[in-house]
Amino acid sequence: MAGFLSRVSALLFVAIALAACGRAPEQRAEWRGQAERECVRNARVAMSPQIRVTRPIEGPGVCGLELPHRVEAFTRAGTRVSTPVVMTCPMVVAMDGWLTEVVQPAAVDHFGSPVVEVMTAGTYNCRRMLNRSYGPMSEHSYANAMDVTGFVLADGRRIRVGRASAPSPSPWFWQNERTMGVSRDGWFDLMQTGPGEDAAAPPDITFGGDAKPFWRHVRNGACNTFSTTLGPGSEDGAHEEHLHLDMARHGRDGRRRICR
Repeated sequence: MAGFLSRVSALLFVAIALAACGRAPEQRAEWRGQAERECVRNARVAMSPQIRVTRPIEGPGVCGLELPHRVEAFTRAGTRVSTPVVMTCPMVVAMDGWLTEVVQPAAVDHFGSPVVEVMTAGTYNCRRMLNRSYGPMSEHSYANAMDVTGFVLADGRRIRVGRASAPSPSPWFWQNERTMGVSRDGWFDLMQTGPGEDAAAPPDITFGGDAKPFWRHVRNGACNTFSTTLGPGSEDGAHEEHLHLDMARHGRDGRRRICR
């Protein structure tokens, strides 16, 4: 009996090993290409010298996209990008809309100067979420995400995302919005610096001080625009110095939003 069970166990092991070897490789979800094609077919992005479609990006693995848009500036917003990036057509639409309808009015209202540049840490990067060796692929693997590190105003000032040198109440904190994922302890704030001296470059504007209402407005607008918004206080330790914005599809119907 023992010998029979041993042979059965060995056969099961071999069967499982063969099944693993024959397992189909990861495939890019069909909705990704469909969303790109529909966006381009409906001309949701106006082509210009600053925005144009380039050749497809294929691999490695499931990474890439069919219709990458190379973006040097967002046309509607009148905002250049700190370095040219590639992204999906839906991301271009979302970014341009957010910058135009949320960020620009907030910058003029709070700082008296429009945004002329969005600073970014990039869009396309073939990797898994949080740079792990396991788990789901990041939306960066499909250029369906953008990391925003800050903005440059027309008067030269920069509005940055970053970590505090001295904690102060977080502009992302609401007493009753724990489920929204906002910061609770103020650790991710930065104090606003004073005016420049001797013709020095204008100071950075960061979390804390007079910048709180701006960041709250920008954050709320991002959560209403993108399917994923992650920033300081998101508790994963990977978004303390930038805002991660993407157009992933969450939940069974793809309509769930993540805002942290």
